[in-house]
Amino acid sequence: MCRWGGPTPFRLGFVERESNCSAGVSSPSDSLHSFCLAGGLVVLSLRYAWAKRLLVPIKVEALKIVEKEVQTWPRIVASALGGLAAITAGILWGVRPPMPDWWTFGDRRWLPGSWFVGSTLIVSGVVALALMTYSFRKFRRPRASSHRGDSSP
Repeated sequence: MCRWGGPTPFRLGFVERESNCSAGVSSPSDSLHSFCLAGGLVVLSLRYAWAKRLLVPIKVEALKIVEKEVQTWPRIVASALGGLAAITAGILWGVRPPMPDWWTFGDRRWLPGSWFVGSTLIVSGVVALALMTYSFRKFRRPRASSHRGDSSP
């Protein structure tokens, strides 16, 4: 029996994944993962007591990660480029250009799935950019301006 209220391996696996991801090393995609994990936990907390107990610490950690991700321009640019790369890959996947000569795995393994896979990549990229924009507007703190030229007594 799992200590979070049930013997289901899915629950235990989700909680372990949840804990590992929230305490993980920061990368440009952490803010998106943090938002998604916290959002999923909000939905699960409506039904499961174990999710309700985990919601506050995970949410606090997710907000810390999101706030940190929008404090420097390299992180903001990397996150935006990641979202744009997902959209570009989705368009490429949907258009499905001819298989290049260097591809040795056969035609069946060259961009399988067509527009179904491409559209999910496009939606993922749009969600990433939307969450990045939201994070930027909500959590970005302007730097304190320095007044070097101010020579007040």
